[in-house]
Amino acid sequence: MSESGFHRPRRALAHDTDSDEPTAADDTPGDSDGAARRGADSHSSEQASEGGQQGDDVAQEPGTSASSASSASSEQGNPFARPGSESAATSPAPTTEPLVPAPVPAMPGPEFEDVGDTGSRRRMNGLDDGPTGVSPAPRRSAVSSATPPEKEPLAAHAGSGGSGGSDSWVHHHKRTLLIWGIGALVAALLLVFGFYLAGRNNAAEPTPPVSASPSPSTSVSAVPEVSGEDLLTVADADKIVGGASWAVINTALTREEATAKVACLSTDLSDVNPTDTFQRSMGTSQDDQLAALQQVDVYANAGAAQQVQMQRTAALAACDEVPAHIESSTTITGLGDDVTQVTVAFQDIPTTFRTVLLVRTGRALTMLDVTRHIEAVDVEGAVAGLVRSLSSICSRVDGMCPTDPVVTAAVPPPVDPQGWLITSDLPRVRPGYGRWTALPPADITSQGMGCENLPLATEPGPTDRAQRTYLLTQDDMTPETFGIDEMVFDFPDNTQARLFANKLIKNLLSCKERVLTAKVTDLNAINGTGADGVALSTRMITIDQAISDNSSVRFQLFVSIADNRVSYLLASVTDSYEFSPGRRNGIALRTAERLSQG
Repeated sequence: MSESGFHRPRRALAHDTDSDEPTAADDTPGDSDGAARRGADSHSSEQASEGGQQGDDVAQEPGTSASSASSASSEQGNPFARPGSESAATSPAPTTEPLVPAPVPAMPGPEFEDVGDTGSRRRMNGLDDGPTGVSPAPRRSAVSSATPPEKEPLAAHAGSGGSGGSDSWVHHHKRTLLIWGIGALVAALLLVFGFYLAGRNNAAEPTPPVSASPSPSTSVSAVPEVSGEDLLTVADADKIVGGASWAVINTALTREEATAKVACLSTDLSDVNPTDTFQRSMGTSQDDQLAALQQVDVYANAGAAQQVQMQRTAALAACDEVPAHIESSTTITGLGDDVTQVTVAFQDIPTTFRTVLLVRTGRALTMLDVTRHIEAVDVEGAVAGLVRSLSSICSRVDGMCPTDPVVTAAVPPPVDPQGWLITSDLPRVRPGYGRWTALPPADITSQGMGCENLPLATEPGPTDRAQRTYLLTQDDMTPETFGIDEMVFDFPDNTQARLFANKLIKNLLSCKERVLTAKVTDLNAINGTGADGVALSTRMITIDQAISDNSSVRFQLFVSIADNRVSYLLASVTDSYEFSPGRRNGIALRTAERLSQG
């Protein structure tokens, strides 16, 4: 072997070709698939001599001196010395880290087998596992054939001590295992994040429509707010008018199907649409054509229901459908949150009476219209017929449930201009004919009929005064002089109002003393209660005034007082075209009632 220069480890000297010994093995370091190769058998003396010389050889880096190589050899030892030799014992095993990257994790192979040397253990590539590590057996050169035979790999692996070999492998690969562990953790986190993003994308997509099945759930009520079962039944109708042959005529469960109209609401066009509409009509086979119509509208909230209730109440209060005449009105307590009742007569031949109720129960509006010829149905019976229906829906629509309804006579709801008669307050003179019209209130221009004995337009005392004229059309038998003038006088207090009213009444009753052709008839007075409990009083007087030897004119006069207001109504009629006593009394009371609302 040369003493200087960088060179590969020297192969052992070949034996003579004629020698009987086998060719020595190549001791050049290389990859090994298993345990170190064993060299061929040789003479022990020659192997010892070769081994001594081999132990002195040291590999040098290029460009280094022989002394440097010798120094390096003394510090690091001979990597090719056989175990137990002097060269191997002169210095500890190298502890430097390998200059190549860590191998891919693999199961330990024969390279990590224990060779049974407790004094010095090495591992492949010059890495020292430390005192407890398992070192592979060093490769032997051909000249070290005298080295005791190595243990068989399987036997060495079996005798490695179990835990010692396993710990050495884990310790050797702990960095790799750490890297793989971190990589696995990162991969897991990326996988979880991917699932999270996928979940958010799925949540952003529109959900499919929910089946409209009637099964109970949080979004679909198990019990509907209103159904056809909540409408009037035959048993309910028997409470309206007992003993009648009631039968269900038609039931509508949608707004489009609900085509029948309640009296005075034929043109009801509310700005708010209901969420549900139910309607039922019932009839009888009686001669008076007794029938009933109920409609229930459900709204999104109580505010919407209140708005529609106000609109319907105003339409019912005015009831300007020809030939409607407002007969009466009542107040009803204990039936619902808001109740309006008006009885209307359609003055055709025969006259049809309509008893109408508007009831708000929370978010639901119920309308009941009971019709009959000859006479109106009692309001108490109509209320009794609604109790079961309202009781069945009240809790579901957040409304008041019926308790013990009480019906009381009342003034009809006010209508603008308040304080004045409206056209529906005035009856037809002939059933089936005529339509009333009214002019807006204006300054007083009427001179009266001549028996007042005071200037109506300038008499001192009133703080305000006005006149309104009503005319009847669409009746070819109406006299040219027929019509009504109403004059209203306001005073500072009730005392002055009474002084004026008494003076006017006294002058009318004494007209026959001043006008010899006048015929005066004093009729009964009508008393009642107006708005806010105001006391009402109307005095009725009829005066016939001759205008020629063969003709005369008749006046029906009404002087009413309500608190600090006085009304003077003058109707120009004839003996053949005038209001009947019953209609006359109705006008007297209604004039005072409207006066109390001004």
